[in-house]
Amino acid sequence: MNVAAAKPAWTNRIIEWLLVILIFAGSLVLVAMPLAWLWLLSQLDLTATEFYLSALLGCPIAIAIWAFLLIRLNALHLAVTSGAASSTAWLRRGGVLEGSVTVAVLIGVVLLAAWLVLGSSGGPALGP
Repeated sequence: MNVAAAKPAWTNRIIEWLLVILIFAGSLVLVAMPLAWLWLLSQLDLTATEFYLSALLGCPIAIAIWAFLLIRLNALHLAVTSGAASSTAWLRRGGVLEGSVTVAVLIGVVLLAAWLVLGSSGGPALGP
């Protein structure tokens, strides 16, 4: 069954753009997840070994689960935009996910570079 044919055109447009916003926001979360994971672990009372093992095991698992959810959202977006009158037809080739992850990674790289250049105190780096 074609999802686009089951609803009026204005409802499909709202759903399309809601999915686009969710995918872009989810891509930003995906890029920020390692930093959030490390911050969360730093709030716990862990030994250095526990900290690094938790980060090495937990962060990739969390990213894989989040990426799977983003892939499902992208598949839903592709199903909704399968109609010819889609307002996001220019995004349809590979879906929104490719472009949103690219933009999120570029934002992350720019922020990291700005932090390294502008936020550097020049002192020694301290461990956890």
